[in-house]
Amino acid sequence: MNVPIQPTNPPESQEPSTPAGRRTGTSCALVFVGVLVILVVLLGAMIAVTAHKIPRFFSKAKSLAVCQMHLQDSNSESDIAGALARYAKWNHKYPDKLTDLYPTFLNSKSLLHCPADPRPENVVSYEYMKPDINAPGDTVVVVCRHHVMMPDQPPWVLKLLKNGSVVREMPNPADSRSKK
Repeated sequence: MNVPIQPTNPPESQEPSTPAGRRTGTSCALVFVGVLVILVVLLGAMIAVTAHKIPRFFSKAKSLAVCQMHLQDSNSESDIAGALARYAKWNHKYPDKLTDLYPTFLNSKSLLHCPADPRPENVVSYEYMKPDINAPGDTVVVVCRHHVMMPDQPPWVLKLLKNGSVVREMPNPADSRSKK
């Protein structure tokens, strides 16, 4: 004898359950909010750890810009490139050393000191390679190696060319890691 099975209705005291899709959406939203909170906390921690380095980096970038202006400032006559050009034009040769530019061709001896150089200000910071008067314009004349922007990295190098332009060479971080 076959007895038909009749579906049972839940007792009226129980509320019908929430559809599964709605429950999943709420769970996803909670997980998303939780991940978002964790990311905000991590970002805040990273900022707190590195915040003291940001002003130092901008200070180093400023000294790099000032140094470049010492080497070449087309808006004034108080730069090393202009002083070298005036010296060479007047004497038909380049000076034996950078200090020979002061006071006739360079109005301040402090321009011979890079702001990133920790040595006393009366020390000439720049490497000078006296060029021949007929050397090509892309001959390197003055070099500055005092701009360490990041710890454990080689310095940025500024090169003043005979034609008066400045070349800025950024170090390759891979080179410094391979030397360790």
